[in-house]
Amino acid sequence: MDLFDTIQSRRSVRAYQPIDIPAEKLEAILSAANQAPSAGNLQA
Repeated sequence: MDLFDTIQSRRSVRAYQPIDIPAEKLEAILSAANQAPSAGNLQA
């Protein structure tokens, strides 16, 4: 799948399954998100 196929096939999800996420995985996800660049280099 190339970039354009990926962009065209994306969708929004507004209903989620009621599955708990382990705390260590959630911390890893939030830590990675906090390291991502932001507009104007405004950090969380």
